[in-house]
Formats: sequence, structure tokens, C-alpha cells
Amino acid sequence: MTSAKDRRKKRGRRNEAANNPPPLPPLLEKRPNPDPELEEDFPLRPDYGTKGDELELWANYLALFPSTDLRLHHYSVSVSPTAQGKKSPTPQGKKLEQIIRLYLESPEVVMYRSDIVTDFKSTIISRVELNVNNGDGVGVVYRAEHEAEPAPNPTTYTVQLGEFRVFSVADVLQYITTADSNPRSSEKQSVVQALNILMNHGMKGAQNVITLGASKSFSIPDKDEDNDQHKDRRDLGGGLIARRGFYTSVRAATGRMLLNVNLSHSAFYRPLRLDQLINDSGYKGDTERLAPFIRRLRVEVTHFTKKNKSRKTIWGLPTPADGRKLENPPRIRGDLGARDVEFWFKRTDGGGHYVSVYDHFMKAHRIKVRDDMPVINVGNFEHPNYLPAQVCDVLPNQSVKHELGPTHTQGMIKFAVLDPKPGLKHIQDEAKLIGGESRHTFADMKKFDIKVSDELVKVNGRNLPPPAILYKDGTRNAENGGWFAGRCQYKEGALIRKWACIILDMERYPKRDRTVMKLDVKQAGDAMEAFANILEGVGVRFENNLNKKPVIVPWTLSNSGEQDLDDKFKTIPPGQDLLVFVFPKGPIPIYNRLKYLADTRYGFNTICCVARKLTDPKGQYQYLQNNALKVNLKLGGINHIVDNSSSPLIKEKDDKTMIVGIDVTHPGPASSDKAPSVAAMVASVDWRLAQWPGILKLQNKSGEEMVSSLTEMLMSRLKLWSSKHHGKYPENIIVYRDGVSEGQYETVLTTELPQLREACKLLYTPEQTKNNIPRMTIIIVGKRHHTRFYVSKETDGDDKNHGNPKPGLVVDRGITEARNWDFFLQAHAAVKGTARPAHYFVVLDEIFRTQFRGNGKGTGTTTVVSDELQLLTQRLCYSFGRANKAVSYCTPAYYADILCERGRCYLHQQFNPGAGGPPPAAAKKPAGGSSATFSGFPTPSATPRDPLEVHDELKDRMFYI
Repeated sequence: MTSAKDRRKKRGRRNEAANNPPPLPPLLEKRPNPDPELEEDFPLRPDYGTKGDELELWANYLALFPSTDLRLHHYSVSVSPTAQGKKSPTPQGKKLEQIIRLYLESPEVVMYRSDIVTDFKSTIISRVELNVNNGDGVGVVYRAEHEAEPAPNPTTYTVQLGEFRVFSVADVLQYITTADSNPRSSEKQSVVQALNILMNHGMKGAQNVITLGASKSFSIPDKDEDNDQHKDRRDLGGGLIARRGFYTSVRAATGRMLLNVNLSHSAFYRPLRLDQLINDSGYKGDTERLAPFIRRLRVEVTHFTKKNKSRKTIWGLPTPADGRKLENPPRIRGDLGARDVEFWFKRTDGGGHYVSVYDHFMKAHRIKVRDDMPVINVGNFEHPNYLPAQVCDVLPNQSVKHELGPTHTQGMIKFAVLDPKPGLKHIQDEAKLIGGESRHTFADMKKFDIKVSDELVKVNGRNLPPPAILYKDGTRNAENGGWFAGRCQYKEGALIRKWACIILDMERYPKRDRTVMKLDVKQAGDAMEAFANILEGVGVRFENNLNKKPVIVPWTLSNSGEQDLDDKFKTIPPGQDLLVFVFPKGPIPIYNRLKYLADTRYGFNTICCVARKLTDPKGQYQYLQNNALKVNLKLGGINHIVDNSSSPLIKEKDDKTMIVGIDVTHPGPASSDKAPSVAAMVASVDWRLAQWPGILKLQNKSGEEMVSSLTEMLMSRLKLWSSKHHGKYPENIIVYRDGVSEGQYETVLTTELPQLREACKLLYTPEQTKNNIPRMTIIIVGKRHHTRFYVSKETDGDDKNHGNPKPGLVVDRGITEARNWDFFLQAHAAVKGTARPAHYFVVLDEIFRTQFRGNGKGTGTTTVVSDELQLLTQRLCYSFGRANKAVSYCTPAYYADILCERGRCYLHQQFNPGAGGPPPAAAKKPAGGSSATFSGFPTPSATPRDPLEVHDELKDRMFYI
């Protein structure tokens, strides 16, 4: 038996090995045996960066030590209903998890339980080959997780093991340790996937752990610890609590396997009776906000007394569209209470009558239903099923999937945002639990003979020097990720000829609402005078002194104000360069409609201000300064430029490089089922990298990450570039592609790259195409990863004493792979909490190697190729025009993300469906072109229009900023 002393010695040797990783293998000149199915293959890392001061860091990774004898048997799993007279849908989600769980308990499989782990979805991993009855599969009689016995007439599902593969861990370790000429990248990904399944299997099966997705886990406290003062929980109010858990994921690095461990935070519903939850939420009288708050919430119905209580999923609140195709559709009126909602009650004799939910529950169940509470629909729009909230109990441990409101968001930020030191302490404590194997949820690692270090790995990083920031009246030096602009003059001020200030008043806001502030014309005039002085001070020009004073117009809108807003916009005289809207409070739902009308229908540049902030003497100056940055960009001005004089790619006299940002946004869990995905592209127009006009397009399919209209989108950006360069197109195109997961990197090359090349083929001359013009580089920008860095010496930390690394940190070794060209860059200073670096991965390069070829053959200022890409990317983080500081990831990707948000604005009735009307129809892309039919916002014209098509007056400007 191994003694505690021996175990400590072994852990000590593992920790020593973790912090002394094997030396980096020599970098390959070319990739051996490239994938023949790919038009391109990922470029190899050309070298490691050298610029900047070196420092040592902790990274939130643990070293994994799998046994070299370990062989993993990988099985795909399929589940289908057994034919039983009526067709049952293919199971998904929690139901699929339960079926796999029942399969593992079946007599045919139970003997292998100690050798098996699974993701409870599509994959089983085993240490041994499974000899189960797989000809016709294994039949599983379904019972819900909360049921002791199956319900009457249960569905039987057939579970079959499909494709079978065996992977040797030793072979993969050999591949990542050496510059092996025999590529095993597909095996590497499969082994990493298998190890991730192994890591999370125990937690998915544990009764005291909540799991979200594949990698997040939250401990359920014991009853004696269940209080809101616990360090890992916080009451957010409004029926929600916040929990702190952990994220774990296996990754391959040069010479070793690593386990990424990070903190994870999520909001959960309190397990209350539903009417109490609605009361606590504060949304009882606000159906527009209540509907997404309870949408897809799971409840247990309590008015039936039977052994297996019924569980339902809330579809939403009643709407007039419910059951429209039924012979006797529901009748909905009033405030959606139990007396306001009537349904057709079918009698046993074939007849029927309408009855209210209130009367039905009084007569059938002898329950007096609250009539001050909206009822809920636990069916769907086609076949609604209404229940009173008081007969529904919210099931425990359900995470919030909709967007949190302002109050909940603030509470979540206060709970989740930890400075590096306490955050690091949490992770180190978790590392000791994992490495010490003291938690039963990680017992599978021991069974599969996998050891884990209980100390975080150390990596080497570098601090890149910040760039100089250029204004019209001089240069500013950046320090700690930002700079003091003072009373500087913008590099190029825009011109305002006509502008107006519109004061919005809405009848829906009562006078007793203290969050509302309604300005009169004089108050607005004083605020606009202060704004005009600030604009003039920073270099924005007015056509004459008379135009410094805007026209001030009060608008009063009734109810939601959306139809009123249409009518009001028609009264605005043309030729207005800027409209300043003053809101009585913020945020208000009409913002979305306002931006849609101004951007797409009428072509007005708009900014929206909140009355209280606009007139607050303490914060007015800074508030107006921030708005001045937006105004100048919207009108085509340039706030500042970054000194790129040392870059051979970005030159004033040899302006041949265009930089592009691409992103896609998708509907969320609370969105309409027919909500589309939206793609955005922005691109620079010249060497100053200050103006980034963009274009929006609907995706062909909702949830589709690969952009389906890239050819058209890139052509529009190239034509705009050409219009500013005497008809010439750029010779270099650098694309920063946001929002792509690691598993989709290859798809960018197979799906998106051909579209980009097609756009160039249609515009460039055959001779240019023959000479490989334009050259293209595509870099994936990753923001939603879980890598964090912590300084090992306090002197290496930022000036705010948070313990974060200083801005400019770059890490390209230690937790990366030598074969791939990627790096982490933290260009910014975190305002609060632990800084998150951005991850950049090069999937295509036709520019940097030809411009900066190593070994003294380059034409640039350095022979280190990686330095040029890292420095350019860092400078792009300082090019963001809406702030006097570096942003957390490069500006083209950042602007593309903001543009996507504007697209969500236009489609807000689909992305955030409310109550009180039918579900918005999908914005569908017609087969014949790019226009679209859209009923989220009604269009008065009979001709269908693309809801994302921006007005001609704005399409070549930064209207979205």
C-alpha cells in the first residue's frame, strides 16, 4: 500500500515536471503530408516572438500525465425511438442524457460500468473493447429522472453503438513532443475529446453537482451550508441567485497534455412556486419583460395528485396568435390573467364551450386561482396549454438562459469579477482537489490511470512596448494601456451643417417613477450648448455659428411608442447631419425601433442620451466627451491614429493593405425559434485605420457560424476601398475572424475562404489573380476561452495593484503547440477583475512570410515574422476610436461585434420576443437575391426589403458606433 509520504513525493515529481516542460522541438519548414482534402492547410509557426521584456507567469493549467499504456476505445452512440404505432421525436437534451444513463444501467452494459465514461450525448469511451448485443441495439424503457417507475405506456428507445476506433495515448504524446513527420492531428483531437469526456463524466453523474454544457460544474451545497452568505453563492434578488463553479478542459500543448481550470459563474432561478417567483422578479405587470424571464423554465405541476408528478416547460405567456389554426382557438384579452384567458373545453359528448382558466380550475380542481397574475402557456403556439402560475413549482438548479436585466447584471458582476489574487486562490484550491484526487467526481481519472499535477504551470511571456498615439496637435504616449487625451484636437474633425435635439417623453412612464427625468426645452438647450462647445473644442466643425445651436423638438409618444415613432420621423426635414435623442430613462425598448428607422429607412446619424446623465453637473463633461468621440466617427471624422511608421505593411505612401473584421451573432435561448443569425463585416478604408464602415447580412440558416454571403460582403468593402484609391484595390487583405470555435478552424478554409477568393476574382484583373494578388491572411480571434495569466512577481503586475500582468503581454509558448501559429495577447488594462487575453490563431498566411521571411531574407525591419504580426495586432487594439485606451481584442473584430449588435437591434422582436402580440415571423432570405421579407418591424412599402440594408446616406459610414 502506498504511504502518504510516497504519494507526496510522486506529486512533487509531477509538479516539478509540470514546471519544467520538455524543450521546444525544432520548428518545421513545411507541414509533412498535408491534408489532401483541404485547399489550404494551417501555416506552421514561422518562429517565436522576441520583442518586449521577458517575464515569468503562472497560467491556469495543470499538467496531465496519462499512462503511455492507455488505449482509448471510442464509440459513437445513436438513440432512436422504437416503432410503437405513433412516431416519437428523436430525444435531445436532458431526455437524451437520461436515456444514456438508463442504457449504462441495462443488463447488457452494466458489467462494463467501471470501464466506461460518456458525454451522455453521442460518444462512449472505454478502456476495453465492449462486447454488447449491438446487432439490433439495446432497448431502453424510458422513465424520467424523477420517476421511480416508468409512466403508463412508456416509450422504448433503441441505443446502438456505431463507429468504433482505438487510439493510443502514447502515439499522440509522441506527436506533440517531437517534430514527427507522421502527422496525427486527427488522433490528437480525438484523444483530447476523450480526455475531456473522462474529466466531466463523473460530474455529470454526481447528485451534488450541477453541470452546464460539457465543461462547467457547480457544487450543490449541503442543507446546513445552504445560505446566501456562502462564498460561492450570492442572492441577486428578483428570484435569482448567483453560483460560482469551475470550468475544466483538456488541451494539447507542445510536449504535454494540459488541463485548463478556471472559475465559472452563472445565475440560477430560486426553486419557488412560480407565482412567488413572478412577484419577486418585479415583472408581474410588465409582460414584455416577464415573457423572456420565464420562457423555457421547467416547472412541476402540483394540482394533480399522482405518483409521478407532471413536469412541463414554459413556452411563454398567452398571445392572440395562440392556436389560430384550431377550430376553436383560445380567446385572449386584458392583462392575460386567469379570467382574461379562455379556452375551448371539449365535453365527452363531442360538444364543448369556452371557459376561462379561472372558472375551469374552480370547478374541476376546486382551486381559487389568483386573478392578478398572468397565466402561462406550457404547450406551444399551435397547441397552447394554459396553467395558473400558482399550481407550478419551479424545479431546482435551473440556470438563467435569457439576458439579465440591469440590476441582476450589476449584482452578477460584483459577484463574478474577482481580482487576480483571490481568483488565483480559488483555482489553486481546486487544483489541489483535482491533483489530490480527493473528490469522487474525478475518480474516473484514477480508473484510467491518469495523474494530474496539483500546481499551476509556469510559462514565459513578454511585455510589448505601447505605440504612440497621434492627434492633430501632437503625440500622446500610452501608459498602462491608455493615454490622457486632455484638450486635444481630433486628428480630423467632421463637419456639422444641420442638427437637431429631440426630447422623448412617453406616456407609459408615470410621474412617480423616480428613474424618469423629463427635460424641458430650456434644459435641453443648455445641455446642447455645452455639447456644441465640447464638439468644437475637439475639432468638430460647424458650418457657421448659427448652426451651433440645434433645433430642439419635444416628442410625446404613447404606449410602446413604436407607431408614433414612425409618424414622427416623417416630420424631420431632410439634410440633418445629426439627431441627438434625449431619453427620459435608460435603457428603454424603443431604442431598437429608433435605430432601425434612423439607420435603414431615413438615413439619419443618431446618438441617444439619458436625460439624467446629460444634465448631471458632476459627470456631464465626461459624458459629453464620450459622445463626441461617437459623433466624429459617425460623421466620417478621425479621432486619433496609431503610429504605424515601423510597419512595412501599413504605410501612407504605399497604401496597399486592407484589414477586415468578420463576426456572426446568433439567437439566444430566449429568442424566437425562427430568429435568424446575422453576419457582419467591417473593413479599413486607408492606412490610418480609423474609419471602418461595415455591412450586415442575414445568414442562410439560423445558428450557422460560417458566413454565407462573404462574396457580396467583401466586394462591397473592396469597392469602397477602390473609391478612395483612384480605382485601385488593395494588394494585401488581412482578415480578423471573430466567433469561430477551434473545431471550426478548418471550415473557415473550406467554406469561407473560397467565397473571399471569389470576390477578388470578380474584381481584380486576370493578371493580378495570376500573380496571386491580393495576398490574404486570415487570423481567428478567440475571446471566449478560459486561459488566464498571473504574475509570479508583484513588480511585473500592473500599476493598479490588481495583480494583472501589464498591458502588452504576449505569450506564444508553454501552453501553445509548436506546429500551429498562435499566441495570446493582453493589450488592455482590466478595469476590474482578472484580465482576459485574446487568442489569435493563423489559419492562412500569404502576407507575413513573404514580407518578413526569416533568416535575413526579409524586406522589413525584422527577420522575426511572429513579431510583426504580434505588434500589428497590438497596435490594432489601440486603434479603437471610441475610447482613449486599448481594447481587449483587436479593433476590426471589436467593430464587427458592435455591428452585429446593431443587427440584433433591428431584429429585436425576434431576438427578444415579448408578449402582447403574435410571434414575429422569421426574416427569410428570398431565393432570388439579398432582399428579405420581414415582419418584425412593419414596412409601409409593398415591396419586401432587407431588414439589415442600411440607408444609402449611411452605408459608407460608421453608423453603428
